[in-house]
Amino acid sequence: MKRLESDTVLSASKIFASLPGLWSIDRTVPGVGAMGGSAFFTPDESGQIYHNESGTFKYPQGEGDFFQEYIYTLENESLVIYFAKNSKKQGHFLTLALNKSNQAFCQHLCKQDLYNAFFSFEKNTFKTHFTVKGPRKNHVIKTIYKKIRDL
Repeated sequence: MKRLESDTVLSASKIFASLPGLWSIDRTVPGVGAMGGSAFFTPDESGQIYHNESGTFKYPQGEGDFFQEYIYTLENESLVIYFAKNSKKQGHFLTLALNKSNQAFCQHLCKQDLYNAFFSFEKNTFKTHFTVKGPRKNHVIKTIYKKIRDL
């Protein structure tokens, strides 16, 4: 399966199968700046999906490049996201157990900073919303991914 076919309840496996391809990224960090770029979701021979994203981060003082990579797996009908480095799986990031509205809520503790995550999946679009609180960070990160093309 490539693109999501409807706006009805989707299983994690259908969402996972729809990820491979090129996606645009529109990310805002209110009060800090905005980022635009692209994300590639590429399946590998082991059944994992490699996600690498890059683009430009624009903030009041200037701009800079951003890059991040993750590995997505399907485990027990949940989407599981791992950090990646040089295309290799690193530590666990998030486990997305989807509800009947194609949404997931989860948390990630990064040292002393808590990331409260919300994911919402729709036809050829998915959105993330992170509220980050802690001694080093206190902000919101909103991202919209829109599918440009399948692989």
